[in-house]
Amino acid sequence: MDWASLDWEVLDNLREKFLSGSAAEGPYWHTITDLECYDFTFGERIGWKWDAVLSELKLHGWTPPRAATVLDWGCGSGVAGRRVVDFIGPADNPRLLLHDHSNLALDFAEHRGRAAYPHLLVDRASTRFLRGTEPIAVLVISHVLNELNEIARAELAELLTRAQTVLWVEPGTHEVSRLLGTWREKLKPRFRAIAPCPHQGACGIFAAGNERHWCHFFATPPHGPTESKLILDGSVLVSEPASTCAHCLTVFSCWTPVPLFRRHPRLSNRPLNNQPGRQKLVK
Repeated sequence: MDWASLDWEVLDNLREKFLSGSAAEGPYWHTITDLECYDFTFGERIGWKWDAVLSELKLHGWTPPRAATVLDWGCGSGVAGRRVVDFIGPADNPRLLLHDHSNLALDFAEHRGRAAYPHLLVDRASTRFLRGTEPIAVLVISHVLNELNEIARAELAELLTRAQTVLWVEPGTHEVSRLLGTWREKLKPRFRAIAPCPHQGACGIFAAGNERHWCHFFATPPHGPTESKLILDGSVLVSEPASTCAHCLTVFSCWTPVPLFRRHPRLSNRPLNNQPGRQKLVK
């Protein structure tokens, strides 16, 4: 895929599904071209969000386990799983498993994953694995919340009981961010919160009077000719300010050997909005 062969009509149709909510009605990939166009554009922007989240984790010293099983659930084109494997590093021999309700998406993500990591195990998650009890070292969830039906939400909830680490990135909209916050509250009893808020307390965004606010962050895209073209060649690609990509996230772990954030004793009495994580209310 390149700029000359990019099908803008495909992107228009996909964007309409994402914005209207009709993507929740079922698989929306019809051809490999759909996935190629998505992965080259919208998928790359999602990759920038993952780069920002993973860079923040690295900055604070968080590291995943060696030889981790990484499950990219709801993988689409597989960009999130590939970004996480890049972060872990092929030398640590991770295993990348993929799952999506679209077989076409699985074909694409599996092909791209095997091409990127020829010496690693890249495969579809089997039904036996998805319904089994094997621990999932790293569960990757990306941009799925506004597409899940009741059955899919139940399947995700079951997988979360097996996960040792949860890396979860969603669009930075008011509705999705607050929905992700409700999942965060459900996960707290089992996991230790890592990011963006390194505390186990109730999320202040749900306090009375904060209904109009939501937690979200901005990832700055790389500054190269390809990235500039991706932002500027057609307003179809720009749903947030052109210089940033809005997202919300939550990261949980029940095994991390070193705390990602340590509160200094002299800071223990400061209010939560002064803790690491840079959380703030945005009107």
